[in-house]
Amino acid sequence: MISRFSRLDRARVVRLCLLGAAVVFALAELARSSYLRFATGMVDFRVLYCVGRVVLAGGDPYLVEPLRSCEHAYADPSIAGSPNIVYPFALPPYVVAPFAALALLPFTTAAWSYEIAAVVALVAAAVLLSRALDLPPPAVAAAIVVSVGLPSLALGQLVPFELAFIAATAFALVRGKHVAAGVFAALTMLEPHIGVFVVASVALFAPRTRVAVLVSAAALALAAFAEGGTRWLTTFPAELRLQALAEAHDDAQYSLTAALAWLGVPVQYALLAGSVSTLLAFVLSLVLSRAVARVSTPAALAVLPPACAVVAGSYIHITQIGLAVPAAFLLARYSRTDAVATRLAVAGLVLLAVPWPHVAAEKPVTAAALLVIAVLLRYAGASYAHIAAAVAACWIVLWPLQNSLPPALARPVLPRAAPGALASTVWIEVAPQINRDSPRTYVIKLPTWLGLAATIGAAIRLTDPRRRRLGEAPPSPAPASSFASSADSFRRG
Repeated sequence: MISRFSRLDRARVVRLCLLGAAVVFALAELARSSYLRFATGMVDFRVLYCVGRVVLAGGDPYLVEPLRSCEHAYADPSIAGSPNIVYPFALPPYVVAPFAALALLPFTTAAWSYEIAAVVALVAAAVLLSRALDLPPPAVAAAIVVSVGLPSLALGQLVPFELAFIAATAFALVRGKHVAAGVFAALTMLEPHIGVFVVASVALFAPRTRVAVLVSAAALALAAFAEGGTRWLTTFPAELRLQALAEAHDDAQYSLTAALAWLGVPVQYALLAGSVSTLLAFVLSLVLSRAVARVSTPAALAVLPPACAVVAGSYIHITQIGLAVPAAFLLARYSRTDAVATRLAVAGLVLLAVPWPHVAAEKPVTAAALLVIAVLLRYAGASYAHIAAAVAACWIVLWPLQNSLPPALARPVLPRAAPGALASTVWIEVAPQINRDSPRTYVIKLPTWLGLAATIGAAIRLTDPRRRRLGEAPPSPAPASSFASSADSFRRG
């Protein structure tokens, strides 16, 4: 007996040492990448900081000036050599207030304050999701640290805060804190094209949250009016329409609109198709979130809609794809009686947990991505042989892509726009000049699209009423599941 326990202890020590070595190596590799060089990055934060400064000076953040002048005063290398370029601000007016406060600080202080807040938001999201879905925190952290954390921190995006609000909504629903759930659901409107899916799901299917949702939404509307009055409430929709038109030609987009435009569909029809697909995804999110919540946990009302929100559409970036990871986790967690749904959910989780274009663009990110894949597969109960095969397959697929990077883009050449024009009128000219328009770009997107398809497929499979008519048992909402049981086994060694 003693000999048996000794062998188990030695095996566990060896695994922990290997895991520790892998983490150290992945961090050392990341330190060589551009993603941790915040002083020359944080492109999106620079825009948000300048929006705050524009508002403090009494300007309109949706117009070319004084936004362009500020962005060049705090420029990153991506706009050096293009003095007429301006990154537009395409978020609602109620988002402005926090950045007006940050703009009172020197840029470096504000930037580091923002990054620290984003890290805290990611940690909070991991903890809240692990408790809401009854999953080990290391597994959840592994899934979001690269998918959401890496690109969002490097760019200075708002997605970590959006994820934290989604996680807080899920946690509050599970704990029966309906007022808190309503407030946090409304705060997901930080990114409206995601938040509207969450708000609708929570308000419709958790009736006791409705008052809090309505009051919080009214507070956001008042904040928007207080910031810019009726003037911004007219310029913002116009700016949003121009931004959607410009992003139709952005090769970083994951939207149906961008894919159709790349295939040669006229932009107006591509935008229409993207809009229609968003409406269909919205309806699907309501159907699936309610059905999944009935057989699993109320947290589904908060975490499943974002997965539908990033399917098709007309405006979706890779950082927002990471918001679908909690849905894949939930589906893997509660699909113990359906092997097909479990496999689909785990496949979706692994594929969505890696921002493939970023990994393909920079080799130093590869180790972190492969480590995330290995950890998630192990928590899902995969054998070491299957994990090794999956990691090797991903490495083999990535290798030629990483060794055939497209040439660097030339600096966009632009005329000086009128100071009072909407900023996205400039971006419409920029997008075609920075679009590589290469099949390689869309090949790299395939794993992400497959991950979304697998996740939605798992949700449909999990709630398909035809299986019950055929006599199959519905998935159990009990805490235990194959995913959680394998995680418990992994923790025990």
